[in-house]
Amino acid sequence: KNTTNPTIPDPNDGGGKKIVAADGKTTSSTTTAKIGDRVPFQFKFNATNFVTAAGVTKQIKSYTITDTPTALTINQDSVVVKVGTKTLVKNQDYTVSFDNTGKMTVVLTWINRDKSTIYNSPIEVNVTYSAVVTKDAKEGEATNKATLGYNSFDPTNPQDPNHPDNPNPNPTDPTPVNPQNPDDNKTTVTTHRFTLNKTSKADGTDTLTGAEFHLYDAKENGNEIKVVEESEGVYRVAEATETGVVIKAGKVVIKGLKGTTTYYLEETKAPDGYNILTERQAIEVTSDNTAEANVVNKKGGLLPSTGSIGTTMFYLSGAV
Repeated sequence: KNTTNPTIPDPNDGGGKKIVAADGKTTSSTTTAKIGDRVPFQFKFNATNFVTAAGVTKQIKSYTITDTPTALTINQDSVVVKVGTKTLVKNQDYTVSFDNTGKMTVVLTWINRDKSTIYNSPIEVNVTYSAVVTKDAKEGEATNKATLGYNSFDPTNPQDPNHPDNPNPNPTDPTPVNPQNPDDNKTTVTTHRFTLNKTSKADGTDTLTGAEFHLYDAKENGNEIKVVEESEGVYRVAEATETGVVIKAGKVVIKGLKGTTTYYLEETKAPDGYNILTERQAIEVTSDNTAEANVVNKKGGLLPSTGSIGTTMFYLSGAV
């Protein structure tokens, strides 16, 4: 066992840093989400009690996992650590800390006070946690990159800087388990956009102004997707602490949405002189960001739904 070093398993088998799918079993390195969505992650590796290099065997004192997020905020209370089948206790078996940039550090204690090892070797370790996609992902991408390292000491040398009995300890930085392939532990969450064009023609060549919309995740009822206006003609999905605004079109772009997902536009105000739609119009957000919703209004009375002739003809017949 002393010649078996800690390893990060094959990424295709869920090793290293991965995004966990809704089924709780499938993992991948990429996914898509909208701003405000919570994305579950895991970091899986095979731990050992000893490590051998250049003919010297050292005992592992602790393991350290770090996660550096970009456009993601890790939920500090979401961290769960399992070694084998045992769920560890925070601040007893491991510690979690965050710096002012949001970087997370998890340190697993690997020896008892008498320097004996705690766990069988080798053994699987799985650290799970979640993170929320922030507004910084509005331009299309949020990433986080995890690293795994360990601190070890020579049991025969009390002067080793990592030795628990050293009277003047000077612990070294954790030794990376897999320094040659750091990007193996990088995950990516993409966000996407679509263009809303309020028009009087089906081909979208005649843009109208003065219409107002709200965005939903269902054709009827459902949840409103709140947005904020970043600049003229540009909206993005709002974060939980932000107050949403109405979408005013013209021709506008809405960013920060989940790709390959259908959303629904509800018109709450039509341009002056035009009818208002009484049904929500669907728009599927595509991964290539080329989706465009041409929302057509006709002059006259109220439209029962997109594309119908309205009530004007009936009013004329009745007048005659």
